[in-house]
Amino acid sequence: MNLSKISLNLLTEEVYLQGMVNKMYENIMKEEIEPKEKHLVKKVADDFKLNADFIFTYSVGISGFIGPVKTLLENKGINVTEYDVTLLLMVVFYVLLAKSDDEIKKLMQGLKDKNLDSEVKPVLRFVTKTVGLFKIIGKKFGLAIQSLTDILAFTFLSIPVMNIIRDLADHKGFNIDRVDDLLMGITLSAGAYTLKNLMKKK
Repeated sequence: MNLSKISLNLLTEEVYLQGMVNKMYENIMKEEIEPKEKHLVKKVADDFKLNADFIFTYSVGISGFIGPVKTLLENKGINVTEYDVTLLLMVVFYVLLAKSDDEIKKLMQGLKDKNLDSEVKPVLRFVTKTVGLFKIIGKKFGLAIQSLTDILAFTFLSIPVMNIIRDLADHKGFNIDRVDDLLMGITLSAGAYTLKNLMKKK
């Protein structure tokens, strides 16, 4: 049987994505991944004198988003540091979770000083869109994920998921404005994937 070049490319892409999804689920089963950037969340909180309770509760979950968002922004041609991305994410999380307006204003001023305030909407969209993916993955493990707070709380889920998003964005060159394209394949593959074999290994 002859396969057209397009069919072969699509098959290769599907195998590649399935391999990444398999690795993601294996990492979730291990429950041992923690991001190195978590200190940055606390640094931004200290620098802007933010509510410590929220930061200490969700610092690991928040920091899991830093790598993917940094890659997505850089793929758009924006030069950012991990600190810049952390500041950007803090604004987004504070907006989505309806935190103090005064703290949001302080964070927004920090973004304006770095000329990054225009990236709040794309990052907000990215974070919002990931909720649907987490609902599907959570369901596979019998977890009811309804909100961003749930995602930040289930770090054993969020870190591997964020890592696959970062790796895929890096490998395929997705940027922050192509969130739908990036998440569509992962969402479909994650939803179709069966955990039966992994559960047997466990």
